[in-house]
Amino acid sequence: MLGWWDIQTAIPGSVECLLLWWAGEKLKKKEKKIWRVIPLAVMWSVWKCRNECVFRKTIPNVEDLCDLIKYRIAFWLKPAFSEFNFSVQDFVLNLRQVRKCLVHGKQSNSAGANIAYNMVMRAGSEKLDGLNVNGIALIHPYFWGSKPIGTHESSDATSRLEADNIWLINSRNAFGLDDPRLNPLVDPKLSTLGCSKVLVLIAEQDIYRDRGFYYYEALRTNGWKGNVEIMETPGTHVFQLNFPDSKYAQEMLERISSFVNKP
Repeated sequence: MLGWWDIQTAIPGSVECLLLWWAGEKLKKKEKKIWRVIPLAVMWSVWKCRNECVFRKTIPNVEDLCDLIKYRIAFWLKPAFSEFNFSVQDFVLNLRQVRKCLVHGKQSNSAGANIAYNMVMRAGSEKLDGLNVNGIALIHPYFWGSKPIGTHESSDATSRLEADNIWLINSRNAFGLDDPRLNPLVDPKLSTLGCSKVLVLIAEQDIYRDRGFYYYEALRTNGWKGNVEIMETPGTHVFQLNFPDSKYAQEMLERISSFVNKP
């Protein structure tokens, strides 16, 4: 079980010392929820295994018992982490990535979509010789603005502060939250986007979900001559970075591949 947590250490010589050591481990708040449940799941599972051996004459299998403990922990804790899009199977087979998601899952990693979008906007307005951009795929773009829109964004100023500051700090407050590079919905030049096709990918539980959807609608209706598509999946912001092998991450990859290969 310690190997499941990527720990290699000498085990204390008594149950009492082991539990004292376990209680003293320094972890992040969400990781600690998992850590504290492990001894309970182990003791409960061992006791039930012992009863099976005594009353039903079964032969214990340590490997099966360890797997059972992991699944039990996953089922017990999954409701406590409902805001994160991982399955019980992810929890059991890829605990390292689950822990990474619990600690870092709220960070924004989507600025690359904004960079790609703004490069193509410049390509459309500056008409650089030899540059011909066929299309762009915008994965969970960090589009934002000063006023909340849709149902996914909070209207509370304190709740919006993290998303506000990503732009304000990086731009050193030189540009407001309605700069067209951050909020393309206010850009009067949106129809000059310098490519012929766009794929917008959004996630159901993403705070930026509605911005991506309204951007898709704006491209469709504002006179841009290209073809725009949208794909929505379950999950939180950039969940595919934490769970690249998940079902929905694979579906996204297939859709992007299909989009790229279209003429």
